[in-house]
Amino acid sequence: MKESVMEPEKILLRATLALLCKGATVILPIKKHKIGAGLRNGYGGGIEADEDPTTATARELYEECGVNIGLRDITPAAVIDFHNMTAEGKEFTCRVYVSLVDLWLGTPYESEEMGPPEHFALDEPPLDEMMLADRDWLPPVLAGKHIYAQAWYTSRQAALRQPTVVTEISRDELDRLWSA
Repeated sequence: MKESVMEPEKILLRATLALLCKGATVILPIKKHKIGAGLRNGYGGGIEADEDPTTATARELYEECGVNIGLRDITPAAVIDFHNMTAEGKEFTCRVYVSLVDLWLGTPYESEEMGPPEHFALDEPPLDEMMLADRDWLPPVLAGKHIYAQAWYTSRQAALRQPTVVTEISRDELDRLWSA
């Protein structure tokens, strides 16, 4: 399932991505719409003007899979700058705040935006079913590392323009990036 060419481009500058983890598994449903449609992903979306990454993460998890989480149950894991191109060739950067969540209330379910929740081993995520840059930054995040990454995509994130750069950082540096 690919994004419709007729669907207008959305320029997003700040977003969240939450990975629901239980034991040695991570939930990675298939995204149904927009960029990444037909590929596996965590839950997330744009950060509203009155939100920080943590409150946006809680809201997005409730909207996309119906689970409630406490703000203290969100564990920052990464900050990724996605350098994207519009169809007209204009570059913009979307900063994505990635978190791990291992405690929630409710049972994740399929929604309008995300497919049925599917569990995968933390050490064997379905990388060939995910966006190209995810294949570079997701394994260290699922291994418990704190990272800062940069990925450069072509229009509509169809291909990478150059290799993804993943840098392991300290928890203090990650906290600084999350609060910036």
